[in-house]
Amino acid sequence: MMRLKVLFDMISVDPGLSVVIASLIAIVGYCVQAYFSKKLDVERQIRREKSDRFKIIISGLPYVCFPAYTERLSEEERLEHAERFFGAYRDLWLYAGDEVIRAFNDFIDLFIKPPSREVMGSEPAMKLARVLLAIRKDIGIKTTLTEKDFRFFAIS
Repeated sequence: MMRLKVLFDMISVDPGLSVVIASLIAIVGYCVQAYFSKKLDVERQIRREKSDRFKIIISGLPYVCFPAYTERLSEEERLEHAERFFGAYRDLWLYAGDEVIRAFNDFIDLFIKPPSREVMGSEPAMKLARVLLAIRKDIGIKTTLTEKDFRFFAIS
């Protein structure tokens, strides 16, 4: 009986300490919940951004890639479509996975003549590509893309 009392005395905790422990557990629980809630919000925002960019690219494909569509447009409309389309391509580098970017590059290479090698391999072009790759990594996108995967386009 004495051993049991000693055991209970060892287990019992000061009521003030119990309140502190319970408060700490509540605070840690709140912090964990807030972290995962914020992470989920960021993931939702990225999905929305991806979806918006994909929609722009898909809706702009005919106007940029296929002459039957571009012939119907005024020069101003054609430039507007091209600027929106290639702006969305730049944004893909922030949000899309490697597979999407590579597939898009392969497709677009069929229709668009990229700028000269001097532009593609220039120091400013490579630095821009490095910035976009660094942003991708910073926002948590695992990537195997390199500077050479980025496509530069001249809109005229």
